[in-house]
Amino acid sequence: MKRNTIVVVENDTAARGFFANIFMGKYNVVTLETGKEALQYIIGNYSSIAIMLLKLELPIVDGKTLLKAFSAKGMLEQMPVIVLSDKNKTEDAVECYQLGAVDFISTPFVEEIVRRRVENIVELYMSKKNLERKIDSQTEQIRDQNMKLRYLNEKIIENLSNIVEFRNLESTTHVENIKKITGIIAHCLKENYPVYDLTDDEIDIIVQASALHDIGKICIPDNILLKACRLSKKEFELIKSHTTKGCELLAKMTDLQDEKYSEMSRVICRHHHEKYDGSGYPDGLKGDDIPLAAQIVSVADVYDSLVSKRVYKNAYDPAKAYNMIMDGECGVFSPKLLDCLSRSREQLEALYGVKHVSESENDDN
Repeated sequence: MKRNTIVVVENDTAARGFFANIFMGKYNVVTLETGKEALQYIIGNYSSIAIMLLKLELPIVDGKTLLKAFSAKGMLEQMPVIVLSDKNKTEDAVECYQLGAVDFISTPFVEEIVRRRVENIVELYMSKKNLERKIDSQTEQIRDQNMKLRYLNEKIIENLSNIVEFRNLESTTHVENIKKITGIIAHCLKENYPVYDLTDDEIDIIVQASALHDIGKICIPDNILLKACRLSKKEFELIKSHTTKGCELLAKMTDLQDEKYSEMSRVICRHHHEKYDGSGYPDGLKGDDIPLAAQIVSVADVYDSLVSKRVYKNAYDPAKAYNMIMDGECGVFSPKLLDCLSRSREQLEALYGVKHVSESENDDN
């Protein structure tokens, strides 16, 4: 609704006529006599008011009281108020400005001065509203574009991860399991370890990027990648290179992916086999020098690998897999990550259709 109404709140009849005559024809002018009338009028007509001329020295409900009421309701940001006063008192002007008035005019009222001040303020507020509408519209367009870009990034990641699964001849649920486990552990970290300052948006990016942790395996020859028996030292070194080769592949795709997704994918791909004690690869990073996203995905990858069948092993029971990780049989992980694994144990086992049985329940049986 267009704001084209000027409200004059003035208890002097002659003054009301004076202000009405100045703006009659250009604006819809509403004249009110008391503060109570002003409050009643505002309730149903706030959205149409371009500006209010408010007498300071009103009986019963004075101008300062009205300013406080308008301010409390958040109206003064959209409805400018010029205070009119019979007295030229500096302290009154200062207080009215502090309460949210945009101008203070004292007697004698000069028609041209009043007109210019009112029209300038109305124009300023209208320009501000137009700018806000443009910003809101552009923000909405940017939000839509970001949503489309995010969807595109997720589809790129999904398609690439599917290629890796087909290439590995692994369970087609491996990538989805990694994403689910990553999300569960990341949210647990957010809730219990605020020191990491994880946000929901960051977690979403980590979850999506986790799908590409093994993208480098498409560079590994079939006879090694799918070998059912123990690998030689040379073969294992070649397998380990999937971390760096994957980064090289992802680096060539930076034009296709959003920068955040691209960077997170490379970090996870390169470092998800690092270990907290520095015994991992490819860079031998130690402790929290290992990026947090890679630490999370590392736990997820080990857990799913243990409970899933592979060409070189049968699936472990989730309880056995949990104990192997907690006991350090699969390498050293951050104590915080192990704590979150413990806190999330029931959720994780439910992913694989297993009802968790606590130690106390075992004792009862």
